[in-house]
Amino acid sequence: MRMKGGFELSLNFVVIVVVAVILLTLSITFLTGIFDQFQPLTFQVGQIARKELVERLAGGEKVGVAAPTIDPWKRGQSGAYVLGLKNDDPARDKKFYINIYLENRVDGQDLREEDLNRWFSYTKASEERFELLRAGETKTSDLIIRPPSSTVPGIYRFRVLVCSVAATAKLDRGDCTTVEGTDTNLQYGDDVFSLEIQ
Repeated sequence: MRMKGGFELSLNFVVIVVVAVILLTLSITFLTGIFDQFQPLTFQVGQIARKELVERLAGGEKVGVAAPTIDPWKRGQSGAYVLGLKNDDPARDKKFYINIYLENRVDGQDLREEDLNRWFSYTKASEERFELLRAGETKTSDLIIRPPSSTVPGIYRFRVLVCSVAATAKLDRGDCTTVEGTDTNLQYGDDVFSLEIQ
């Protein structure tokens, strides 16, 4: 009888240890994801690049991205690019939707949209990527890029597609997807940038 009780105790102990290891692994993964968001930015666009973007917008471009000149990023590093947008209509306010999507990767692997949403955030508080610009207004905002530390190394080429409608009109997220999949009447402008992750 004692042998049977001893075996049950050791089996219970093994089950408890396995469950504890699983919970520890899940909690470490969860906490790593949370603390990745609070790490300081490794790369930022300098004032010269920011000024050049504003000059490009003043010179006629409607959408632009200023990216720092950097060496390839190591996994887990983060940075801030600057996204610039100009309402070229001198008489009407417009509503803009900004969509950033992965155009291609060197190795051909795709990222799911929910994975991309974790890569990018904006300096404005809203998670929705809508901007309202007054007639003739130009606006720049930081585009915070935080690739997860689990990112597969490679070169990622992203496209920033901006769609616009009149300020009072309705524009849904699904209306502005890719250059090929979006009605040309909604497309306002676009720009591309690339990241190399080591």
